[in-house]
Formats: sequence, C-alpha cells, structure tokens
Amino acid sequence: IILGSIIAGFGIVRLGKGKLTAIMLILVAIAVFQAVSSLVYAGTEITRNDYDVLKWASFNLPENAVIASSWELSSTWIPAVAERSSMLGGFHEAIPDYQERRIAIKTIFTSNNKEEILNIAKKYNVTHLFINLYENDILYPGAISRLKSMFVIEKENYYAHIFRLS
Repeated sequence: IILGSIIAGFGIVRLGKGKLTAIMLILVAIAVFQAVSSLVYAGTEITRNDYDVLKWASFNLPENAVIASSWELSSTWIPAVAERSSMLGGFHEAIPDYQERRIAIKTIFTSNNKEEILNIAKKYNVTHLFINLYENDILYPGAISRLKSMFVIEKENYYAHIFRLS
C-alpha cells in the first residue's frame, strides 16, 4: 500500500486527475479488504493454551465424547485437535437445527441451573464443555466460576478448561 501510494504520488505529474483518483480508490479498497480479512481470520485462530487442552482431550477423553463450546472452536478446532465431535459439528450449514444449537450453547454457558444444562447436554449427547478465558470474559461472563460450582474439571490450565458433565 505504501509503495502504491508513492508510485501514485510520482504519477501525479503525468496522470490526469481522474486516473489518479481511480488509482487511489483502488489502493483504499485493497487496504480495507486486507483489514476486514484479518478481522474475519482472527476468529479462526487458536491459542497455544487452547491447543494444549484440546490436545490433552484427544488422548484422554473417550472417543465418543461430544464437546460443547463456542462456534469458533466447535467448527474447526475441536474436531481437528481434540479429534472429538462438537455439539455444532464441523460444517454448520449441514446441521438443520444449527440456530437452535447456538441458543442451547449460550444457555449452557450462562445458566445457573445444573438440571437445565444437563437436559440440554442429554438432548445433544454432550459429555464435556470447553471454555477459555476469552469466552468467559467476553461471550459468557462468569461462566467458568458457575461451571466450577456444578461440574468436575477434567483438564485446565489458567486459560482453558474442560468440564465433565455428570
């Protein structure tokens, strides 16, 4: 972008005002596209702490375990790293009741009612919950402390937790 701006600046003398405006608009469009692309991509990244806990799950949770978490982790990282099923599955558009499941996940991580959480878990065959500090602080404030009061922690580091539903 900087190089393009410099080239466009040198071209002021030779280019007409219309061509210069067109070039500048193209450069701005490229910059905006790159900024938006990086924001969209940011939701698909995984932290080392999340990775470590999910990798632990691949060796220590039953092969038929189903893990509920936010859509960011459910879509890719739980199946890829933990090698376990997620409540949302890997391809959201292939799940007919996807929106219902998203609402159920929100309820799981915001509810103070253990029976309500277990009923949802039973409906979707969920055996474990995964939550990290980002989800706890931004998406579901206070979820970790609520879940600690109701369920057993299977694995945790400071940033990520897996709870067993039982």
